[in-house]
Amino acid sequence: MPTAESMMQPISAPVPVPGSQREPTVPNIPLVSHTNICDTSNFSSGSGLLHNQHHNSGSGLRRFPSIGVNKKITVENTTLKAKVVELERYLAGLKEGLIEAHRQIRAQRQELNEQSEHIQKCEFELGAKILEYEDLKEQLAEKIPPKQSVEIDTSEGQREEENNIKDQSIQALQKDNESKDAQIAELLESLEREKAAKLTGSVALKNAPSSGWQTQSIVNSVGYDLAQEHPKLLAKFEALRMQHAMASVYIDDLEGEIHELKIQGLDINSGLDPLAY
Repeated sequence: MPTAESMMQPISAPVPVPGSQREPTVPNIPLVSHTNICDTSNFSSGSGLLHNQHHNSGSGLRRFPSIGVNKKITVENTTLKAKVVELERYLAGLKEGLIEAHRQIRAQRQELNEQSEHIQKCEFELGAKILEYEDLKEQLAEKIPPKQSVEIDTSEGQREEENNIKDQSIQALQKDNESKDAQIAELLESLEREKAAKLTGSVALKNAPSSGWQTQSIVNSVGYDLAQEHPKLLAKFEALRMQHAMASVYIDDLEGEIHELKIQGLDINSGLDPLAY
């Protein structure tokens, strides 16, 4: 098999001159006993590449870098630049967030300082008010004898108890009035029903024959004898009306007394205020 050096031997042939050559010039290629076929297996392997590199360097040819490697490096550089830009933007956002957080912290600290100052001021004012209250209490104790103060306390307690009792009695009377109102309403309904039954009975008596019916009493559908029960119901109704009127008068009197007691309490409080000061 011929080597690459034998294949790259110079071809000895006369240089043709334009217009002077009648037949084509045939190069003088040395005869080889076997077929001149270039084996491409060496070019695909690593040894073939090394041989080509050695041949190129030996023959004086210039070796160029691979275009694919340059393209890959360019893509990687572009990707890295994009990532760097993205990281710079992210860092800028973080810086802005930190600046805003510092501003908020400063504002909150200022607000907390203002609140603490306000709390201290309120505590100071509260202490002053407590001292003023103690002084006024001592002055009031000096001006009012102990016995009189005890009597005032007991009288106020008695008034409160009386007011509570009267309130309870008023509530009881109101409940009683409500129950009586309900009873009165029931009686009115029953009277209306009986009145209607009486009218129907009188109409029936007018239309009925005269033999044997005039001596009998009128009984409604409920079972009451109208001739006997109607006066009783009227009397009961009048009694309930009287009780209701009396209860209303009593409630009005109690409310007037409570109003007078409240006025007296206000007068007592207004009389004690100048002593406190």
